[in-house]
Formats: sequence, structure tokens, C-alpha cells
Amino acid sequence: MTLKESYVYNLGDFLILGAALFRAVQMTITKKLTEGKEIEPGALTTIQLVAVGAGLISFVQQPVPVELTPTFWLITGYLAIFATIFAFYVQLIMIRKTSPSRVALLLSSEPLFAAMFSVLLMGEHLSFSSIIGGICIIVGMLLGKRLQS
Repeated sequence: MTLKESYVYNLGDFLILGAALFRAVQMTITKKLTEGKEIEPGALTTIQLVAVGAGLISFVQQPVPVELTPTFWLITGYLAIFATIFAFYVQLIMIRKTSPSRVALLLSSEPLFAAMFSVLLMGEHLSFSSIIGGICIIVGMLLGKRLQS
């Protein structure tokens, strides 16, 4: 959906692919380990986030090259609370009520909502290739849903 003129793979593409794979593994393992058990989603979210945070801290043991302004911390706090903690909490609640594959299908709609809000709120315009990319995402979601049934 973000293709402009030509496409060159870069590090970010591989990081997103890796994140998607890790998310799929995390959802599947969480479902298997919590099935039939009384585990508070808030406690499990906290444990997972502390583990991720400790892992990140162990990799980032070097000085930060930029000045961290109050605006940076405000944005980081907002993203940490709503895009991470709240999202993980809701995911852990809902994964008990459905299958990991259904949760993955719902999460795959994120780029479509991002595009929709960028058009509606920011006035951005989607190129033809962006529209084709969105259609591919929708078709993939529908095929995944059909194969799941």
C-alpha cells in the first residue's frame, strides 16, 4: 500500500515481516498455554510486557543519539499505553473467545484502517497501487477466513 514508483526491500520490511511472525507465534502459544486456565489478562499482559521490555533494554545498552524532549515522552507514553498495553490486554481477552487465526485475520486489517484514517483525517490521496494493495489485503483476509471455516 505504500509503493510509490518502484520497490526496494529495506530493513523495515524485514522487521515488519519478523514482527508479524513473532505476533503469530505469540498468539498461538498464548492460546495453547492459557486454554482452560483461569489467568487474569491484566497480569499476563504485564508479564509479557515486562519480558519484552527487559529484552529490549538488554539490546539497547548504548547512549541515545538524540535529545529526548517532553513531546517525545508524551508521544511514547501514549503509544505505550494505547498501542501496546491496551492492545495486548484486549487481545488476551479476545483470544480466549475465538481462535488465534481469527485474531490474526482481524489484526491484518490494521493497514486498511490506517489508510482509511489517513484519507479521512489527513486528506491524503491513495495511488492506484495503494488501492490494489488494499484490495490484496482484503482478499487475503477473506481467503484466510474462508480457509479457517
